[in-house]
Amino acid sequence: MKLRFDEGIHLEDLVGIVTRRWRRLLLCFGGVLAATVFVTWRQTPVYKATTRVMMGETLIKALLPEHANPYESYFLERLSFETQPYVIKSDPVSERVVTRLKLVPPDAGTQVFRAQAMRVKNAILVERIPDTRLFNIHVVDSDPARAREIANAVAEVYIALNQERRLETTRRSIAWLTDELANLEGKIRGSEEAMIDYLQNEKVNIPSGSALDTASGSNDRAATAKVTTLDTLNAQLTSAEIELNALSQRYLDKHPKVIAKRAEIGVLKEKIAEEMSSSSDQNRKLIQYNIKRRESELNKEMLIVLMKKLKEMDITGGLSENNISIVEYARKPASPIAPNKPRNVVIGALLGLMMGVGVSLYLEVFDRTIQNHEDAERFLKAPILATVFWVKQNERIRNPFLLAAEHPTGAESEMFRTLRTNIKFSRPDGGVQTLLVTSSGPEEGKSTVSSNLGITLAGGMKKTVIIDTDFRKPKMHRVFGVKSTRGLVDMLVGEAELDEVIQPTGVNNLFLVPRGANPPNPAELLDSDRMREVLRQLKSRFDFVLFDSPPVGSVIDASILAGQVDGTVIVIEAGRFDAGFVQRAMQQIEKAHGRILGLVINKTKRERLAYYYQQYYGSESAREQSRATS
Repeated sequence: MKLRFDEGIHLEDLVGIVTRRWRRLLLCFGGVLAATVFVTWRQTPVYKATTRVMMGETLIKALLPEHANPYESYFLERLSFETQPYVIKSDPVSERVVTRLKLVPPDAGTQVFRAQAMRVKNAILVERIPDTRLFNIHVVDSDPARAREIANAVAEVYIALNQERRLETTRRSIAWLTDELANLEGKIRGSEEAMIDYLQNEKVNIPSGSALDTASGSNDRAATAKVTTLDTLNAQLTSAEIELNALSQRYLDKHPKVIAKRAEIGVLKEKIAEEMSSSSDQNRKLIQYNIKRRESELNKEMLIVLMKKLKEMDITGGLSENNISIVEYARKPASPIAPNKPRNVVIGALLGLMMGVGVSLYLEVFDRTIQNHEDAERFLKAPILATVFWVKQNERIRNPFLLAAEHPTGAESEMFRTLRTNIKFSRPDGGVQTLLVTSSGPEEGKSTVSSNLGITLAGGMKKTVIIDTDFRKPKMHRVFGVKSTRGLVDMLVGEAELDEVIQPTGVNNLFLVPRGANPPNPAELLDSDRMREVLRQLKSRFDFVLFDSPPVGSVIDASILAGQVDGTVIVIEAGRFDAGFVQRAMQQIEKAHGRILGLVINKTKRERLAYYYQQYYGSESAREQSRATS
């Protein structure tokens, strides 16, 4: 039965599909599984060695100013962590590993060296353990010892390169701090000298008291307020310039932070200019003096800060110490990570099973080959008169053509008794006396059905004759062991009478009219008035007249006879032809005004119905076999 999705899929449908198509399913399953096993066992084993390293604090915190945003420090350190896997898999690391382990001969060319370095690079896998400072450096290789050596070498080379970069960063940082200290010292000296010269040249009257706080009078108070404002602006300007200098060491000129800081400095300078322009002459002199004084003090404060920072960056202390260390060296792996043979076999088995089921479902949906009576009913819309199993010749069944005579009570004969009964009731009036047995194609077993049907009809006390009308490949005379020197052809050409060609078959009530001479024009003979006269004679002398004809699709003979008999039975070999081929044969018979009584599905496999026959008739068949061997 073909699967129909519009009717739903049930478990019994799937079981039926597997039962019918188990060979194809097993072929897919075995093929995929065998291919999986073959490929898996041919694969080179791959081993993985792992070295674990830990990354400490970076130089970022030491280089940032004290008043820097803590989130900036966190962001930069996180960025450094995310960068490390790419550093570990970089070309400098892989090239140093190749050189260190001597993975290529000394005289190897540049291309060989780079190719080996690329293989090492591709073999490295870096994994960061979440919420820790740990990294796993994995190396996969076909040699377990080499995988361990490369993993450890990668970690050591990575640490060495990191140490070199840290030393270089420290050297540059100290050089920058030293230059800044020298610049600040020069600025302090210059500001103090400028302040002294200004006092002498401008003859500025400095109020008594501390820092102008005790100045009296409205002018002095205004001057004091002005000085305080300018002091604040100048302090902000000095701090902004220092921050700009620090940012310039880390970012390019077009970086958003550098641009923003320069804009801030410009605004401060404009505010200072505005304050200066709004002051009186004496106030301006006093303000200018305090600006120079405050600038000198700020430079001294910054000098102290930079000296403290330089002291912290002790070249022999923490900054020269490597912040990356090996926590766990790689060991020689004991077993490969690939191929995983058990897993691959399981996956191959599942894929094979899925492929087998998928192919079976596909064939079940789209295959229109007639496999059984359900397919015939669905595609051909014709009655199924009987289902005949595949009967092979063996010690018990010596001649399948005479099966109904040799084993009349066996399960195999019951199939033909079913056919006889269904033919009898195929017409309401029961008027089936002349019957044509044909097939849609050659070698479908129509002659086997014809001979056994004739034996079964004769066994019902009905006088039956089989007419061999397969003029091109006559077979019935060999089936029953009679001579074919004179037969139907001789009657049709007027060289013999009916009594001369009718021969007994050895089966009670069953007779045979063989072909006789080889005719030059079979179709003309079958469509002649003489053939219709012979048919009337046969009907007057026999209860059943059975015609064994050639296939419908081969020649027109079957179509000619179909229009002259009471009914036609078409034999279909299970699993051989699709529904379209059989439908064309049926249409050809109907065009000749033939009446199709039904179909016989021949050579089907022994499934559920076979089990029923075996259970019901098995004991009798066993007794027959016992008598045959005794």
